[in-house]
Amino acid sequence: MVHHDIKPSNIFFVAHPRFGAMCKIGDFGMAGDIGSSADGLEGDARYMSPELLSSGSRQPSSDIFSLGLTIYEIAADIQTEMPSEGPEWHFLRSMHGPILPTERGKELLNMVQQMTYPTESQRPTADEILKRDDVLAAGKRCDKFLRDYLHDIEAFDQKEEERRAMDCQEDQTPRNGSRMAMPVRSPSLSMLISNPPNLLSPIGKCIH
Repeated sequence: MVHHDIKPSNIFFVAHPRFGAMCKIGDFGMAGDIGSSADGLEGDARYMSPELLSSGSRQPSSDIFSLGLTIYEIAADIQTEMPSEGPEWHFLRSMHGPILPTERGKELLNMVQQMTYPTESQRPTADEILKRDDVLAAGKRCDKFLRDYLHDIEAFDQKEEERRAMDCQEDQTPRNGSRMAMPVRSPSLSMLISNPPNLLSPIGKCIH
């Protein structure tokens, strides 16, 4: 299956007892079988692979490209919205980009550039990315930042649920007397763009 719309707002964090947090991909409204046609549907242009301009065929390499740009957006600490067109859009899909700050390290830069390579056949597969030493090592670490972040979100939602339950009118209460529970949010990756966590820890779990 190909997701066809990988981007920060479609990647969600959930608590994990061992790793602190795990990434899960959501919104499969545009997903389809490998090689099937997108029937004129397009994902977010900001993360779209270049080959989709000429072909609507769903291929795993397109998801790899979109995930690569998602990682790039976090690692580059971009203060403005990712481009949806124009010279910068084309630069990110050229042989010369993306470019990361030197403090991010050569390993991350190498992975992002491979994932966003203009030629789809030369991008790594998900299995090849998972076998990278840096991804394997990072995937074994517990990310304290994300663990604490998810704990804070859950605690906030619980307080909001209690507050709303107290303010709830009698006619909004179910007949069986039980209280309507608010679902705990799964924060998306886009919520953390302005305050990036450890960049590699959730990557291996996300690709699964």
